[in-house]
Amino acid sequence: MSTEIDVLFPSAAPPEPLFRALTDTDGFHKWLPGFVQCDRRGDITSPGTRFAVTRRLNDTTAEAQYEVLQYSQPSTFSVRMDGPPPNATTYRYTYTLSKSDTGTDVRVTVLAENPEGVSALALSLILKMLRSGVQRDLHALGAYVSGVNATAD
Repeated sequence: MSTEIDVLFPSAAPPEPLFRALTDTDGFHKWLPGFVQCDRRGDITSPGTRFAVTRRLNDTTAEAQYEVLQYSQPSTFSVRMDGPPPNATTYRYTYTLSKSDTGTDVRVTVLAENPEGVSALALSLILKMLRSGVQRDLHALGAYVSGVNATAD
């Protein structure tokens, strides 16, 4: 069983700086809420590259492991994140950036593959938290890129 969430975030910025910030693991500290560290093994533009992001949320620090699935500058970035065992859920995040009349529409689709042993209620709660987290991160990304554009002019 799999479940999907979809979040659309309109930004006044063009796609290029949004894509750069979204995929620059060395620059996550500049905009990603709760960022602690990132450990990347390989070139972020290459499918199969793995990286780990550690974040602090409230009083908890957690590390998430990612694998790059697709990198198509400046329009598509896709990663897989395997949740922690037992009964780990695998998440596929796909970021799609498309030009709009007012800047860029950033669409994030998260596909959660539900393993046996995870109840529908638990998955529903996880997806609700994921949606909220994705929205928070996109707002932080948009604010950061807007600030960068404002100082670059």
